[in-house]
Amino acid sequence: MLARLGIFCVATLVWGIAREQGSQLSLLALVASQTALILFLVTSFPLVPSEGQRWLGVMLNEPRLMAKMLMSLNYLFRGGRMPPMMSKADIWPMALFGIGTILTSLALVGFVASAILIYLARTLDGLGVIIFLVGSVACALWLTALVRTQIKKPKQFDKAAFKQIAMASETGKPVKAEGEEEEEMSLGSRAKVFWALVLVALIGVAFLPYDYYAGGQVEILPTARGQAVARTEGELVEILVDEGIEVEAGETVARLSSWDQESEIFVTEERLEGAQASLARLMAGAKQEEIELARTQVESAQSDVEYYEAEAERARKLVLTGTVSSAALERAESDLAKRLANLEVARASLELVESPPTTEEVAVSEAEVARLERELEFAKGELERTHIITPVAGRVVTGNLELKLGRYMRPGDVLMEIEQSSVVQAEISVPESDITLISLGDTVRLRTWGNSRDVILGTVETVAPAAEDEGYGSVVRVGASFPNEGDKLRSGMTGYAKIFGGEMRVWQAYLRSIMRFVQVEVWSWVP
Repeated sequence: MLARLGIFCVATLVWGIAREQGSQLSLLALVASQTALILFLVTSFPLVPSEGQRWLGVMLNEPRLMAKMLMSLNYLFRGGRMPPMMSKADIWPMALFGIGTILTSLALVGFVASAILIYLARTLDGLGVIIFLVGSVACALWLTALVRTQIKKPKQFDKAAFKQIAMASETGKPVKAEGEEEEEMSLGSRAKVFWALVLVALIGVAFLPYDYYAGGQVEILPTARGQAVARTEGELVEILVDEGIEVEAGETVARLSSWDQESEIFVTEERLEGAQASLARLMAGAKQEEIELARTQVESAQSDVEYYEAEAERARKLVLTGTVSSAALERAESDLAKRLANLEVARASLELVESPPTTEEVAVSEAEVARLERELEFAKGELERTHIITPVAGRVVTGNLELKLGRYMRPGDVLMEIEQSSVVQAEISVPESDITLISLGDTVRLRTWGNSRDVILGTVETVAPAAEDEGYGSVVRVGASFPNEGDKLRSGMTGYAKIFGGEMRVWQAYLRSIMRFVQVEVWSWVP
């Protein structure tokens, strides 16, 4: 019982020291302390046939307490002769004590058996019930044999031993053999010297210098993570990489269908060529042949005007002589007017052909060319965007990429994720009580569950400005960077990290939790 109490105290102390770290040690210490406490309470209860009942027997000077209880029950319920070394006054107290022991034992056995049965039935169904029944029968047979052994008649003592036991019963002192007292004194002296030396050694070790490390649970994060996404819509027709492949920034990792984009480029190029030709012709002006033709048309119109002027003049003279009518004169003047109009048109055409293009005409033509050039540039960009590229350099972490072939993707749809893993970031949950010991640039030692043999060194880069509440207490997130040589660290991995917090004495390092409890919790109790 003292051993169980000692385990409970030591384990509780370890739990109090380690619980702020959030490590498995605190959980194991808590389980050990609670198990030791439960076992102590159960086994020390006098109505349970265990250490507590035997201790009670020693205190009452009844070394065969269990045997006497069983013999009393056997005498009351089965009759027969009075048990040896017992009086009638002892029968009923012993019998009631035995009944209480039996009922308590049955209650404990029933509780444990019910819990085991429920667990086996839920885990193994019918097979679990069969296993429970077989085990119950075996335990019943073992208990039956144990009870039969306990109710047998006590062995006969020789007279000398019987006298010593009787004297011990009267005086209440244990019986010691000859020389046993001297040996006990010698052993006691040696034990005192041994424990004195141990105490001196512990005091000496407690004042040695010690490098204190503040630690906490850690999670590995990627330094940079990028997503390769579709920049246009189309069918996924080709994937050029696979999971785990290293890629460079801007590298093409997949292609979408590009039939529409290629057709749009061809049509736009044809229209642009036509607009550029029109602009070039406008800037070059009319051809020499067009100018000569316009001049010929002016000369022809001038000849017609001269001819019809002469005809009109002749008609006027003949009208005066009465040779022609006035109607003939009007027709001649009308024909002359038409020829004059034709001459003006021919001269205007010549001026138009010979004149340079206007600023407005050039601007309209140039704007049309520029618009088609922008359309062509966009169409070529759409064709380029059918290539899915990586935004960062790193390793592809998306699996089963081949299953995405043939999928119709729209702008913004994610195809794969890329992580930069040459240098990784770690997020360490440091207890708030140790955060004052940590500074930027401190050395960090890391062990992960996936690579427990190696200690990886890193550097503290960030300390969160606020604490967060975890199940085991408040923590402050500390960011650290680690080189990832050999690709041993991967995002999502967990482990434990320790940050150098300075040098102190051994007793200060191991009793920090208790000192904080006294300095804060106990201090708060003082009015």
